[in-house]
Amino acid sequence: MSFTDTITLQERGATLVALCTPVDGGPAPDLPSLRRLLDERGYARWTCQADGLDALVDRWHQGGAPFEQAVACREDASLTVEVASDGLTAWLQLTAAHGG
Repeated sequence: MSFTDTITLQERGATLVALCTPVDGGPAPDLPSLRRLLDERGYARWTCQADGLDALVDRWHQGGAPFEQAVACREDASLTVEVASDGLTAWLQLTAAHGG
C-alpha cells in the first residue's frame, strides 16, 4: 500500500485540505512525493503552502490518529489600477490566477 492510498484531498472553499490516515510501518511521504500527488490529482496550478506540506510530513512521522492539514490554496486573478492625483498617469498591477 502506498501512502497515497491513505491521503484524501478535499477542497474547502479556496483551501485544499489533506485528510491523512498514517499507517504504522507503512511508507511515509516526503515533499517531492506530495507535490507529485497534488499534480497527479489535478492541483498542479494551485499555490502549495510549503509550511503546510512540511507540517504534514512531520505529523505523518509522529504516527497516531488521522489528521487534517491545509496544503494548498486557490487564488483568483486580480487587477489593480492606481491613478495619480493629477489624473494623467495610471499604474496597473496584474496578479495571475493559481488554480482559480
